[in-house]
Amino acid sequence: MGHLHRGIRGVGAAGLLVALCGVVSALETSPSAALGAAVLSDAVSGDRPANDSAGEFTVPASVAAGVRVEPTPGAGAPPAVSGGRFDAATSVEVVGERGERHTVFRNSDGSKTLVTSLVPVNYQVDGRWERIDSRLVADATGFHNAANSWSVHFGSLASDGVRLTVGRDSTGFTLSDAADSLPTVGADGVSVQYSNVLPGVDIVYRVSGDSVEEFISLSGPDAVSSFRFKLLAGSGVFGDAASGFRVRKGGLSVRVSGLETTDRRGAFVDDEASSRLVPDSEGGGVLTVSVDSRWLRGLAADRFPVVIDPSFAPQAGTALEWLQYPGQATVPATSDSSHIRVGNPNITSNPTKKWRSVASFDLSSVVSRNVSKAELAITVTDGPSGNRAVHVYWANEVGWHNGVPSRSVPAPGEWPWGLASTEFATGTLSSIGTTETVDVTSLVKFWAESSIAGAPSSADRSFFFKGYEPDGVYTYKRATLSLSVTYNSPPTPALKISSAAAPNGNPADGSRWLSNPQYLLVDPATQLMGPEVTDEIAYRAEIATDSDFSQIVTTGDLSPWSDTSPPKYGTAIAGAVYLSPEQIRILEPGQTYFWRLAATDGSNWVRST
Repeated sequence: MGHLHRGIRGVGAAGLLVALCGVVSALETSPSAALGAAVLSDAVSGDRPANDSAGEFTVPASVAAGVRVEPTPGAGAPPAVSGGRFDAATSVEVVGERGERHTVFRNSDGSKTLVTSLVPVNYQVDGRWERIDSRLVADATGFHNAANSWSVHFGSLASDGVRLTVGRDSTGFTLSDAADSLPTVGADGVSVQYSNVLPGVDIVYRVSGDSVEEFISLSGPDAVSSFRFKLLAGSGVFGDAASGFRVRKGGLSVRVSGLETTDRRGAFVDDEASSRLVPDSEGGGVLTVSVDSRWLRGLAADRFPVVIDPSFAPQAGTALEWLQYPGQATVPATSDSSHIRVGNPNITSNPTKKWRSVASFDLSSVVSRNVSKAELAITVTDGPSGNRAVHVYWANEVGWHNGVPSRSVPAPGEWPWGLASTEFATGTLSSIGTTETVDVTSLVKFWAESSIAGAPSSADRSFFFKGYEPDGVYTYKRATLSLSVTYNSPPTPALKISSAAAPNGNPADGSRWLSNPQYLLVDPATQLMGPEVTDEIAYRAEIATDSDFSQIVTTGDLSPWSDTSPPKYGTAIAGAVYLSPEQIRILEPGQTYFWRLAATDGSNWVRST
């Protein structure tokens, strides 16, 4: 720890000798600065003039007591605005910061907004990221998705079928006895419908960034109840119903989700319908989807249409789901990893099962950033039209499924949110197609400040969701999920503090305070601007009687950052932190004082350590 002594040298001498404990590299994620200590010796009165007029002091020409001037921002930069937000009209995408599941925008105030999703939104072409476009485009034999790392083609199910291609490998299927006709594109632009492809049967396929959803709709009791999907030559089905099936051809492996069968009300009926997804053999070329024909014929008219969903995907998503029995262990289900599910699906065979979900995002880019806003956008894709609550927790903090003791709770004092199972946010999920925005700023801000956002285990930075869960009531909701985080980079304190007496900084430990007034200098050319183009960085020197700075006795401010009234003590401009006569009177002769440099961009303070 450096020490600084004060001696009687007369009023005419100007300057401050400062001891610097060490210089470290400037890292945006780990800013550092000078730290030192000073000893004030001899009587203060010998250094203080009869009056405190600034004109009696020898100071740099740019420094004047009581003058309060804003640092000059970079050329052409707009003034900083606290709490910047994404605005579709003014925010500009930073193309160079694209990732598979995220996009970054620069806002008009210099902040950035990260928008990240459970599903891929970009794909790589020759080393660069391009935007995924799942819209369906017509071609000579049907329709295909516009742009992705994989393609899906929809032709006649009787001949060309559905074909999925990744790189050089391709697989797909046709449907036995299907009508030989092309589908029509839906109003959403990303789905196709094969109408009356078999008696009483419509099939809809919907394309997203990482999967193709399939919905087989049975319109009445006389509809066909069994469907033989014949794989393209060279393809085979592997796996089982418990672990999941995969269709393989060459280096291509396509995941086929387990069946989910619902009636018109949306209730899951797989058990009573005896829904089945069965290959003809291990490695075989036929996959059969069916429901019990006798059950179908006996079903009441108000329960149609019955929809069977055996969706498939060429790549894995990032969400996990649990279908939970109250009082029992949860059962993970990862077949729908592009969505979250909450609430009671009112499964006819067991109406006490509940859906709960966990989802995580790559937040490494916001580690040590100042997070001003974080919001989850939850868009309902399935479920009844009634309004139902959704509750958001920190997954790791509640043991993932909120039913076991906490896995990882920060030490007392490290977080402001209370005990385990704390709810961070709540929202209301409504009808299909509506989006609920839920504020999770407090949680994401904590993750960013504590570096949890960059933890290698996604469990440490996951959201846990549960819905309204009464027994025997249909409260199920299925939804897509994205997270937007608005942030800026914290300021970097000066690495070197100098004075007129030591313009190059870093004088020896134990230097003496030579004169009045005293000032610490930073380099205004390089230190007054933050990482964002519009950041205005304000510095101040803090002087304390203890090394942990629990007893700060005085500060010198470089510029205003939030206060609107004149400073209590003197201030300075052009990179000098000025300690006024009022401040110097506070200091006691013979006392050892510790100083450090602090900086802020208006969002957060960063101090030397």
